[in-house]
Parts: sequence; structure tokens; C-alpha cells
Amino acid sequence: MYGLERNDKLWLEFKEIVSIFNKGFCFRISIDDLDDNAEFTWQRIIEFSAVLGLSPRDIDIVLDLKYIGDKNEAYLNDLVVEFISLNREISNYRNLILTGSSSLKDVGKVPLDGMLEVERVELKLWMDLSADIDDSLELIFSDYGIVHPEFFDVPSSKYMNAKIRYTAGDKILYFRGHGLHYPIKDYDQYFDLAKKVRSDKRFMENEYSFGDEYIVQRSQRLGKPGAPSTWIRADSNHHITYTAQQINRLVTIASREHSEQDLKKELENI
Repeated sequence: MYGLERNDKLWLEFKEIVSIFNKGFCFRISIDDLDDNAEFTWQRIIEFSAVLGLSPRDIDIVLDLKYIGDKNEAYLNDLVVEFISLNREISNYRNLILTGSSSLKDVGKVPLDGMLEVERVELKLWMDLSADIDDSLELIFSDYGIVHPEFFDVPSSKYMNAKIRYTAGDKILYFRGHGLHYPIKDYDQYFDLAKKVRSDKRFMENEYSFGDEYIVQRSQRLGKPGAPSTWIRADSNHHITYTAQQINRLVTIASREHSEQDLKKELENI
């Protein structure tokens, strides 16, 4: 996968790599490539596809909207619909994938030692677009999990807070603790945070995923309390397990006669 904003000099090198692996290619289209740039973006996709010697059936297109938690859904919907409408051959491409994220970059908005529900805008957007676009075109759902698109793993700062993120329905639940290192070192607070997550009515219990089992064990003070990196692993494991099953249910419902109420009920069905 490669983005259009990268080094254009590499495309001839990619041609050799694509030929060796014979798996096709994936274009990553960012939100900056849409709107007024959409026609030029399609022109570049077609040109670079020719350089690679690939037809649409060998090409995936990822529409990466990045962080969309603060963006208007109608605006995002229009961006994607307009981009799709500019190429009559869009249905010939191997896969069209929509990705984005509403995951918070930090927990500044979450009450200290409290909880905040964040709407998964990317899920609602995918559902609405799937209903709006032509039936011959399948739009695949993708997201960034429980991390912000600009997340990168760095040593924890002095003022980092403990947190557990839990995906449920059309929300990500943020359970925030307090400082891990300041004013005192306090990793044991993860035990109490895990109890809060487990006591929520939307918790799935330990058989559901490795992530849920990890929460149960820490709520019982079994093992070490964990650290930011281990909790990212647990939170992500639950999210991936949950989202894969959720999308499968939503696609199944959408393939039958349904109403908006049916889909809304499914989102609320934990």
C-alpha cells in the first residue's frame, strides 16, 4: 500500500516489486486527495496503475479519512460519494475500503477517574455510505482500532494517565484513571479500572476474547496490573474481535429487507 503524497520516483521500483509478488497493489487515498483534488487523484491512480502494469481488478483503493471525530458526517459522506462518482469503472476495482477513526488522541476530555463515551463516526459513516452507493459496489469497513491515527509508541510521559478503552455498540468507552507516575507511581489503579469496565452492562465477559479475559483477571487482581502497552494490546484485541463480528451482522442485516430501525437496534444489541 502506498499513498499518492509520497515519493513519485519510486513507482518504477514498485513495478518490479509488484511483478515479483504478483499480488496487485493498494493505493492509499487520504482525505486531502478528495474534494477539489478528486479528479486529479483519479488521474494519478490511472497513470500510476499503467506504470505498474495493473488493471483495476488487481488494485485496491483505501479511502483514509484519518481522524474524523470532529468532522461533519454529511460533509464526509459527500466527499466519498463525489470521489466514487467520478470514475464509472469504480466497480471494476478489486476492493474499495473506507477507513477512519474517532479514537481520542489523549484523555483530556475524559473526567479524571471517570468515563466518557465516544461515538464511532466511522461506523455510522460506513453504514450510511453503504446504503447510499450503488448496490453493485461493495464498500469495505476499516478503522484504526482504539488508537488515534497519529498514534506512535513513545516512552510514557511523566503526566500520562491510566486508561482502558472498550468498544461497545457504536461507542468506544474511555475509562480514565489518574497519573501513572505523578505525584506517585500508581500502576495498581489498573485493577480498579478493570473492575469499572467489568461492571458496565455492556461488558462481554472473559470468554469473548483475550482482551476481555485480561480485564477479568485484572479486576480480580490476578497477575500484574499491566502497563500502557499491554492495555493497548488487550483493548485492541477486544475491539478487533467485536468489530469483526459486528460488521458481519450488519452486512447480513443489510442483505435482507430491513429498515433503519433494524440497523439501529443491531448497534444497540451488545
